[in-house]
Amino acid sequence: MRDLHSHGMMVFASGAYRCVPLILLGCLVASFKMGCRAFTNIPSPSIGFHSRKSSSLLKLITESSRSSSSMPYGPPSNSTAEVSDPLPNTSSSSTTPEKPKETELHKRTLYKILGASPEDSRDELKKRYVALAKLSHPDAVLNNSSNVDSSHLDFTEIAAAWRILSNPKQRKRYDRSLQAEQFSQDVQVWAGNLSKQAAPAAKMFGNIALPFLRKTTAATLASVQAAANDLIRKEEKTESKDLTEAFKSAMEAARRAGRYVDSMELLEKSDLLESRALEESQQAVELEQKLLDITERRLTMALHTPGSGLTSVEAMIIWDDFNHTVGGRLSAWDRALLKHTIEYEIHELQQAEMTFVETQEADSEAQKQYQLSVQARLKAHQELVDAEQAEQEARRILAASEQRVLKSKLDLEDVVRGLAHAEANAKKIDYEMERRSLDLVKQSEKVRNALRAKEKEVCSIKGLPVDDFAVDQVSAERLQELKELRREERLLAQNSARFESKAARLLSRASKLKIRAEELDKLRE
Repeated sequence: MRDLHSHGMMVFASGAYRCVPLILLGCLVASFKMGCRAFTNIPSPSIGFHSRKSSSLLKLITESSRSSSSMPYGPPSNSTAEVSDPLPNTSSSSTTPEKPKETELHKRTLYKILGASPEDSRDELKKRYVALAKLSHPDAVLNNSSNVDSSHLDFTEIAAAWRILSNPKQRKRYDRSLQAEQFSQDVQVWAGNLSKQAAPAAKMFGNIALPFLRKTTAATLASVQAAANDLIRKEEKTESKDLTEAFKSAMEAARRAGRYVDSMELLEKSDLLESRALEESQQAVELEQKLLDITERRLTMALHTPGSGLTSVEAMIIWDDFNHTVGGRLSAWDRALLKHTIEYEIHELQQAEMTFVETQEADSEAQKQYQLSVQARLKAHQELVDAEQAEQEARRILAASEQRVLKSKLDLEDVVRGLAHAEANAKKIDYEMERRSLDLVKQSEKVRNALRAKEKEVCSIKGLPVDDFAVDQVSAERLQELKELRREERLLAQNSARFESKAARLLSRASKLKIRAEELDKLRE
């Protein structure tokens, strides 16, 4: 039994790539035979579970085993030869783990269905899938003129296997399930030969060890630290602890490791959210810069395009830009005179815009009243038709029907008079709106011409070259481009605000996750 306990404990010491579940296994074996405290540096039996990122874990467990070998409860000198062979021959030892059954070893997996191995890349899996699909597809089977026998191939199975293995997330989950299943089978065989007195190893490892297999490498390292320290402390206790106490200590180590795991996972999520927030913020800044460029281009095109519909706000922006450009090169008299002229024209444009908006609102109200009048006329007409039908169908109430018809006619006359009045009013307001629209266009052109004169003066003073937009042009393409620039400007402004809001939400979530991680660290301490 000393050899048995030493062999089980060294699975924990040297098997770094499967360290987390075997920590619990070491606790279980230690609880069986607490009196046998042998701990030697021998390799563990292979149980079919490997990890590509286990170098740091191997270093940690190796250091733990070295420190424990110097303790007073180390192995006797005469036990080295007895445990030097981790896998003794079946003929000389009754405790050697039995090999899995033939059906378990040759169980068909999704990789075997495609004729591939778990190490193959996605492109290699795709090549095998395409080759098998050409042989097993129902249409391909009917038109198969080759001598290849494809009767044993099932296209449904092949397609299902490719659907899972082609998805990186589903493939990773499937690989974990295969590793967990193989690990559980091997541990059941091995732990079943260790002791007949313990509970079934499959149930123990299915409930405790297997959840650890789904942790990340960083989380697994934290689990190893917590569980390994707990194991070393428990080895120093007295020999009177029973199986229940050992199980409780293993569960406590699992809970303590879980706190490490949860804290690290929350910090990873927080870092991910912070990086996403930074990306969103950078996109918002880029959109803002693009918005400024498009706004400048739009204002330049509006200034150099007759009939572009230059507004008072745009005119004030251009005017302020001109003042900042050549404000110190003009005399006080010229600056005051030019300022009075242009600002007066811009003010007139602003008044024209306000008048136009008021007229537009009045026109909308008139149109609304007109629609109501039309609906009222239709309603009155329908009532007249109903009244006439009632007169024909109910002659015995002729007197009442005649009164109703008379009333409906009077209502119709009133509505017609109201409709005529509303129509006249609508025509009047429509004429007024056209006149105001012409005034607005004229005033806008006056302001644009004044700004053009200012631009020529600025160019002549600074010696600036004349760009492509310096010549007044009127074309449908130019007006359409100006319209598209305005639309894109509005869209970019909305997208910029949306990205900024999204970045703020992500930062808030990242802060909350950091707070939760700190709370878990405090609980762990």
